[in-house]
Amino acid sequence: MNPRLHPLWSLILLLFPALQAQEPQPAVTADASGKIIIDTRGERPKPALFYRVVVDGTATIQRDRVVTEAAIDVTRIQGAGASYRIGLRGTDKVAAVTGDSVGSWAVRQEGAGTRLLEVTVKTPEVDTHRFGIRIESEPFASLPASSELTHFAPGGKETASFHSVLALAFAGGTTGRVTTAEGFLPLGNPDGNTKTVRYQTTTGGKLVVQVKRSGLAPEPVEFYGLGLRGAVDATGKTAVFNLSGNVKVSEPGASVTILGGNAALTNAPQETGGRIVLGQEHGAPVLRLVFPNAGDFPLDLDFVAAITEDGPWRRLDFTVGSSAVMPLCLTALEEGTEFTNAGGELLPEHESGNWLGFLPAGGRARLAWKPGRPATEGKLFFTTSALVEATLGAGLLRQDHRIDYRILQGEIESLVLDLAGEGEVVAVEGAGLTSWQVVAEEGGARRLEVSLGKFLTGETSLSVRTQTPLDAFPVKAQLVRLTPRNAVRHSGHLRLANVGSVRLDPATTEGLAQLSPEQFPGNALEARQVFVYRFPSADYDLAVAADRVQPEVGVSQLVTYEVTETERRLSADLELDIREAPIREW
Repeated sequence: MNPRLHPLWSLILLLFPALQAQEPQPAVTADASGKIIIDTRGERPKPALFYRVVVDGTATIQRDRVVTEAAIDVTRIQGAGASYRIGLRGTDKVAAVTGDSVGSWAVRQEGAGTRLLEVTVKTPEVDTHRFGIRIESEPFASLPASSELTHFAPGGKETASFHSVLALAFAGGTTGRVTTAEGFLPLGNPDGNTKTVRYQTTTGGKLVVQVKRSGLAPEPVEFYGLGLRGAVDATGKTAVFNLSGNVKVSEPGASVTILGGNAALTNAPQETGGRIVLGQEHGAPVLRLVFPNAGDFPLDLDFVAAITEDGPWRRLDFTVGSSAVMPLCLTALEEGTEFTNAGGELLPEHESGNWLGFLPAGGRARLAWKPGRPATEGKLFFTTSALVEATLGAGLLRQDHRIDYRILQGEIESLVLDLAGEGEVVAVEGAGLTSWQVVAEEGGARRLEVSLGKFLTGETSLSVRTQTPLDAFPVKAQLVRLTPRNAVRHSGHLRLANVGSVRLDPATTEGLAQLSPEQFPGNALEARQVFVYRFPSADYDLAVAADRVQPEVGVSQLVTYEVTETERRLSADLELDIREAPIREW
């Protein structure tokens, strides 16, 4: 009889290699009853540290910065350890970490844009700890401003659970709104306060708030009664200015930008109640007035501004502290000086020998001017451009001339136009026109004289309508041409179109360049034939041959004859195909 192994011994043989590979090796025995006894020797591994983090914080948005205060509860779930890590999202400074169990703390930079707050406790055997944390942002340069709030996030794999609630409170005369909330969920306020906004996150994210001054809150530093007076130096390189008025300070330690741009103080201001400090805004140096105490103080500031040259133009560009209404007075410039506001510069007006204007609310003084030319009566120079619409139909050629005058120098007392062609003038329209007449000259030439109620300068337009009677078709017609006298240059566009069943054939096109119909600068025209030309000078001529279009008619018919006992009937269906021109009778 073959011996057979007991089933328990078979299990032992299977487990033995695996048990033998472990360190230390357990002792495996079996008693007579079949029980397997495994005797293990060694220490069990310690459990890893896991903890839960709950954050309840408030970010107070003040006029000059953001201050975040939070209470953090850390509860150990398993394991042992004396240090707890909490993630930080943002760049603001951790000012303080407080708590009875706080032994030490540090902010560590783990990577690009990632920071960890590591807190070491005094009593690691205690499972629950509470920390108080204060975070302060960098001061705002000015309001309105955009700020990314620093908040908390899980600190690593040891954080088994993370829950953070951050409340936003606007204080110190500020208001605003959240523009970006990535990774956050908005929450309601249990106390019903609508002025505080609460957000909750379990992973961290991005929270950006737009801050501006409340309309009901006064500025910490306000100017009133300000005035800026300056004079351009005889060399034309600099301008000396004086800024005078009063300052009202409502908050001790408040500051305000008093001077920036291409300007510098000539002497330190006296009895202003503050001190001048050098600061920086948008990467440029500025001078700021810092007031240690609140109150009302006089302001008397002398400074010099540099004048830059840009071709014929002279430019000033600097910034001063300003009030709601701040007048500017600039002297030592001639009355004929020409100012421009093409780039957003100020445009002062000349009055009583001074140039007067008002600075914008931001206090930026930008001026651009060039010396004026002596006022002399110059010779008349002007250019003209024409837009001619010509339509030719049965018996008549109609033309509408629109002539635009651009006066470069001098004044026009009356308008005179040379009239070429056999047509007659039927209407003349224009601004300031009092009367018009066609005058015949020697040799058969004619001219159109237009009387004006006042002298013309700048730009003006004149509209003239002419018509030319035509003989029976076929006919050749010469277009009427109007040429302004004494114009430096005359150019324009001409469009010729047919009306009705007329076929046009331009015969003479001297001094004309033909264009496509879409290139005519006027409105679109629907006609069977449209010719568009451009003439660069007054020396052009256009003659056109016209003939009536004979219609082509195709007929198809279906005729039925019916013969009855008493009569005969004829029924016909006719279909006419009319081409080229309409027909009046059939």
